[in-house]
Amino acid sequence: MNQYMNPVSPTAPIVYEPRIWAARVWVHHGPFEGIPVIFKAPYGQGMNAATVLARACSRHQIMRFSFGAASANQLKDIDRKTLQRFEAAFEKVAERWAIDWAA
Repeated sequence: MNQYMNPVSPTAPIVYEPRIWAARVWVHHGPFEGIPVIFKAPYGQGMNAATVLARACSRHQIMRFSFGAASANQLKDIDRKTLQRFEAAFEKVAERWAIDWAA
């Protein structure tokens, strides 16, 4: 069989580029619009952050949350040099609003 009969595209190199994620957390006696959290993380760690948020919500540490990739408008407004990993961003929220992410 000739190698040209079944052309195959070359495999793209694997790139672990951090994505920018946005979350909004609502806590008891917190602001009506929620607490915004923006952080950078690869896809797998972003899903870990979603799991942490879901667990905190199910254990009543937070009332509600929204989570996803940052929108185009959010990307325009942020300073990428000051972005933090999700652990540091969640820790800052935990200190301010007394959230125990591990509970």
